[in-house]
Amino acid sequence: MVKLQQQMLIIVGAAVAGALASDVAAKLLTPRKCNQTALVATQLLKFKDVASLESFKTKFQRLANDCFANVIDCLSFELSVDTSDALSVLIYERHSRQGHFKDRHDILKALDLDKEKAGVIESSTRTFVESDLGHMERW
Repeated sequence: MVKLQQQMLIIVGAAVAGALASDVAAKLLTPRKCNQTALVATQLLKFKDVASLESFKTKFQRLANDCFANVIDCLSFELSVDTSDALSVLIYERHSRQGHFKDRHDILKALDLDKEKAGVIESSTRTFVESDLGHMERW
């Protein structure tokens, strides 16, 4: 029984080591890529209270899931909470091409919300074209 357990540990250890080696090799050998036709849109939102933020996050999650599943050029669609201000969030969208986003994509409009109804006290949207200077990911 002990010998079987030792053999199983060796097999599992070898599999884990192989997976780690494969992952490291892929990261080191995969060239970094950028898409200079990609559009990156960011929207910074500051909410008046936690309830407004939580309500927005629920609505945003449905929109993000729908966009990521149905918009073929959607590469990223994420919400991040500010570490120094829990009522501020950054929405980050990255699309492989400008597609249906002619210049700016306003999350509040996409959710059919106005600032007051959503409890937003500040909002700013910026749109960028991706460059080849630095990268978010390797693959």
